[in-house]
This record gives sequence, structure tokens and C-alpha cells, in this order.
Amino acid sequence: MCERSTGQFYNPKRPKALYYLFTIYGYNEKLVNSMYDMHAKMLKAMSDTTRLYILDLLRNGKLCVCEIIPLIEASQSNISQHLRILRDAGIIELEKRGRENYYYVVNKKIFKIMDLVNEAILETLKMQIAKLEG
Repeated sequence: MCERSTGQFYNPKRPKALYYLFTIYGYNEKLVNSMYDMHAKMLKAMSDTTRLYILDLLRNGKLCVCEIIPLIEASQSNISQHLRILRDAGIIELEKRGRENYYYVVNKKIFKIMDLVNEAILETLKMQIAKLEG
């Protein structure tokens, strides 16, 4: 780690998003730790198959809980718990329409993350198959 000419703390292993925040707010260790905490919370929320399925369902737009339940075949309380975890992580938000709650993904880049992981899985499987065949 070294000091940059601008006086900012520089570590090439840190994500570029942190440097963007540094340019706005200046270097701050609490900001760095907070960013990593948010990163971990978001990935942890996405580390469950039911929640990934819910996110996949939300690719096409807002859905009511009453529409999600029959597609996942789980209880309303179970689905609500998964939705709360995704919401607490800042991945989804809800819109109230009368007595119904419609959920939607806040930032569509979540789907890019999911797609990149899918691509990585497929590439890994292809490499493993190639090793077995070769």
C-alpha cells in the first residue's frame, strides 16, 4: 500500500467503487468498512436458492406476494421472510397498492451479477467436462 500523489490512501486490491466514494468524501476507513459490510450483506442475501428464484421472477417487473407464493410453492410467511431479507439488503423494495404489496428490484445490475455467476458456473462445468474427456 502506498500514498498517492493526491493524498488518498491507495490499495490496488480495493474495488473501484471505493475510489469513486473517496473522490467525493475523501478517504475514510469507516466508509471502506461500511462498503465491505454492504457488499457482504447483499451477497449473503443472494446466497439462498429461494431468494435467487424470487429475484429471477422479478426480472420481468413488479410482482405481488400473492403472485409469488404459487410459483415458489412455499408458505406466505416463508416467502415474506425471504422478501424481508432481500429488502433489508437493499436489493428489492415494495410498493403498496391497497392491501397488496408489490415487490420490485431496486437496481437492475443485480441481474448482471446473477448472469455473471451463471456464466462462471457454465464455464467451470465446461472445463471440468473437457478434463474428463481429455
